[in-house]
Amino acid sequence: MQRKLAAILAADIVGYSALMSADEKGALDALRLFRSELFGPAVASRHGKVIKSMGDGWLVEFSSAEDAAICAMRIQDRIAGHQIIKLRIGVHIGDIVHEGDDIFGDGVNIAARLEALSEPGAVVVSDAVYGALDGTLRPSFEGQGERKLKNIDRTVKIWTRGGAIAGASVQDQPTAVTRLDIAPVETSDSRDEVRELADALTYDLHNHLGNIQFMQASVTDTPSSTAFAFRSVLRAQGDRIRLEVRLSAPDGETHWIKKYDGDLNDSFDWQDSTALEAVSHFHSLIIDAEFRRLEAKPLDTLTAAEAMAAAGAMPGGTFNARADLVRRLHEHAIETAPGWGVVYVAALQLYYLSISGGRPGLFAAWEARVDMWFERAQSLLHDDPHNEMRLALARHLRKPEPERLYRLILNALRSMPFDPNNLTICGFALMFLGRPSAAQDCAKKALEFSSPSLQPAGIVSSLALLAVQLGNYEEALEHARHALTIHNELAPAWRAIAAAASHLGRSEEAREAVDMLETLHPGDTLTAIRARSGYVDNEHTRRLFDGLRLAGVPE
Repeated sequence: MQRKLAAILAADIVGYSALMSADEKGALDALRLFRSELFGPAVASRHGKVIKSMGDGWLVEFSSAEDAAICAMRIQDRIAGHQIIKLRIGVHIGDIVHEGDDIFGDGVNIAARLEALSEPGAVVVSDAVYGALDGTLRPSFEGQGERKLKNIDRTVKIWTRGGAIAGASVQDQPTAVTRLDIAPVETSDSRDEVRELADALTYDLHNHLGNIQFMQASVTDTPSSTAFAFRSVLRAQGDRIRLEVRLSAPDGETHWIKKYDGDLNDSFDWQDSTALEAVSHFHSLIIDAEFRRLEAKPLDTLTAAEAMAAAGAMPGGTFNARADLVRRLHEHAIETAPGWGVVYVAALQLYYLSISGGRPGLFAAWEARVDMWFERAQSLLHDDPHNEMRLALARHLRKPEPERLYRLILNALRSMPFDPNNLTICGFALMFLGRPSAAQDCAKKALEFSSPSLQPAGIVSSLALLAVQLGNYEEALEHARHALTIHNELAPAWRAIAAAASHLGRSEEAREAVDMLETLHPGDTLTAIRARSGYVDNEHTRRLFDGLRLAGVPE
């Protein structure tokens, strides 16, 4: 009898017997839809395997605690507010034994006990699972101390995450500008592994696209005539698999057709890479098309959300050249929706990040308004962790408030652990606070949980700077060079090269990077860089600034 270590998710439907007694057909229909459209695809998307299904409960095996926790959190977020189905979920990592179609062992027993402790809509994890999570997921859980579990010899420290919808906030303006209808991935193959792969691809595509700001993505068999439509077919012949995808514009014009080939024996890795590649490509096509559409509309006809979407969709290489247009779009959003706190936050973040990036002249015309914008934003934001954190970052870049900013970063991560925009901004903020490991987690998750950002070079260059802070200089050079292939005038990437090359003793390469920095930002100094970004002084940030000093950046 072979034992192995695995993460086990135990889930149970609350009050199942009462639901069946009250409305047997309604309960069975809801359960059938939940299994096929949410639970099954969510498990498959994180490479889980349903080991046991008890009608109203499941035991699912995962190879990693993080996959199990992410799956549990996403299931609870997606089912929140359901009129019929409420779930309890517990997750533990421990030894298990397979016997026939069943599993036994410490991992199963403790997961089941944790599930029994869970409130409806919550996720309860053991300390072993919590310890395996990275800095983007840990803030989602609150410690509940040691607990004695039934029939378990030792006490177990537990952590809980409530059942509120992640990222929910109070806003008085609709933000969806673009609609995208995703048809479920079709397949005619009857094999379970092929159908599970099709479900997992559908789930991944929806999750990636559902996190794009200003876009409303939904899975439907009948695309709307006013939405972009994404259709795909998964074909299989033996172990060979092929995904055929098609993106159509609202007018029916086909924008893109692509085929992805793979091997069923390598379906997990193929699923991940294929979903990300497909999303990356057609996301950029949609953004380009929407930017052209919004750019063609008279400015005074745009809604506030459309104006901010147009500014956010600005092609990265033309942003500085079109700074005046970006400025007018944000001003129009403020004039159109003066009671929407987000418009002030967006403008303040843009203003201070441009200063932090060494381009203070881009939005200098706003200088006289920022005090009023801070007051308006503060008075209008309500229960909005993401935008409260963005506002705190702007305040920190104006006058460092590291403790307050860090507290609000944790709150934002607790509320929105999968939102790529939230993760990106949290990553930048943590970099300034000299917390490179946590910042690195955010940046990597930002790329993982969404289609690639509109400005992926910014995230990649931040990874380069973070690698310098961590002392991983070869890795820093790799990230920086990658960022510069996307956009050759990124000062942060050149700073990473200057610092990393200096630490490695490559003085000529460091000097070339400093020369490029002087071209981009004449007269820049270490004092100015530290001041405008609110860098704290600790061992990590000193590693960055020591490298820049060695490279020849003036004090």
